[in-house]
Amino acid sequence: MLAHGGPHKVVDGRVVISLVLVPRDEALALRFAFGDVRSGQPLSAPVVFRVMIREDQGGQWSFESPRMETTGGTGELVHRFPRDGFYEVFLEFERGDEPGRIYRPEDWRVWIGSRGDSARPWVVASLELILVASAALCWWQRQRGVRRRGAALSGGRP
Repeated sequence: MLAHGGPHKVVDGRVVISLVLVPRDEALALRFAFGDVRSGQPLSAPVVFRVMIREDQGGQWSFESPRMETTGGTGELVHRFPRDGFYEVFLEFERGDEPGRIYRPEDWRVWIGSRGDSARPWVVASLELILVASAALCWWQRQRGVRRRGAALSGGRP
């Protein structure tokens, strides 16, 4: 699954979200993992989230979920896609430790294929934790490098 650079989104420089598609009988589970960018650990506070799905060419929402809550930094929505093709998956969420602040990462553009194509997400699912941690680490290292270069250019002054 590739969409706008991959399955991971960093929001507000603090939260990394990854999306993994997991086959479930005739449906797919959209599994969202919410992690802290700095530590790479799952968010400890509960997250309330909502998912909206739009067919790529249709322009109208084909599905809007109710508000759901994560367990251990992971939330899941099981959805049956009506046909093969590209779909846009939109997410909005609110952290339990920041009530009232709604986050909306970039959307994911995903290909939903026939049953033969849907077996691949199992491989991705097994690497989910490693990918979340490495995405967070890469972002954090990049930010540290920017701060160090800025300090060097200013002679060490803030």
